[in-house]
Amino acid sequence: MHSYILDPKGNCTEKWIIGEHVSRETYDRLKDTDGSLYVMTYYEAGEPKSMVVKKELWEHAKKVIDNI
Repeated sequence: MHSYILDPKGNCTEKWIIGEHVSRETYDRLKDTDGSLYVMTYYEAGEPKSMVVKKELWEHAKKVIDNI
């Protein structure tokens, strides 16, 4: 499925595989109506971490970042 990734270092779209990149439980809980996932990347001690979020939260965060 398509995963839309919001990253302070640059946004991208990737194809993720259920069971490899994301658990079935997370996918079923957070997928959009078209089956896409929305991912936010953040950094801890310089290391990237990813968090799957609902589309609405992703869109809000994107607006905030775009206005910086």
